[in-house]
Amino acid sequence: MSKFSEKLDQFLDQIKEQEWFQQIQTAYLELPEDQQKVVKWGGWGASFALLFYFSYGFVKESAQIKSEYYEKQELVSLLTQAADELSRLRGQSRAMSAPGSEGAFSWKSTLESILALNSIPASNLELLSEKKSSAGAAKKGVEVTETDLEFKISGLTSRNIVPVLYQLEHSIPPIKLSKLNIQHANVETGGQSLNLLIQAKGFQPKSEKKP
Repeated sequence: MSKFSEKLDQFLDQIKEQEWFQQIQTAYLELPEDQQKVVKWGGWGASFALLFYFSYGFVKESAQIKSEYYEKQELVSLLTQAADELSRLRGQSRAMSAPGSEGAFSWKSTLESILALNSIPASNLELLSEKKSSAGAAKKGVEVTETDLEFKISGLTSRNIVPVLYQLEHSIPPIKLSKLNIQHANVETGGQSLNLLIQAKGFQPKSEKKP
């Protein structure tokens, strides 16, 4: 604080040594006492006006910088969401069976691909039941194979459980969740993880038989 005061005193001394300042001071001393008061109050008013002007400019500039920062953050968030969605679609495309190769399709591989998008290892998935319906259902003119699925996903957290459920509901081939049971599992480290027990229906388009 003392260094600042010394620099301020040096700055004021330099101003007082200027010829223009001495001329203004001389002219001020030659004025009558009532006019000196007017000039003094006018000087204070001008000082406050300049202080307000620079303060307002600083606040306005800060608000503009803050607004630009939030806009960039929002853009980064949108780009991240777009990249995640693109990764999800790519993963689901890899999970789809090739046309005419229904035998190579696996619901377990599809579910593992969905978990991989959320950095969940395939070992956390346990396919408890996979049973095809006796008759295929027609969806928008396309004959599909309907499969009753029951599986368990372990080691989830409150942060990734929502993305997993969302991607299951919007997967390709379609998966329709019918029953959901959330179980809490104690972890040795003192935290908690979540296990999902899910019953769902999967819909796989039937491959066309070649004549």
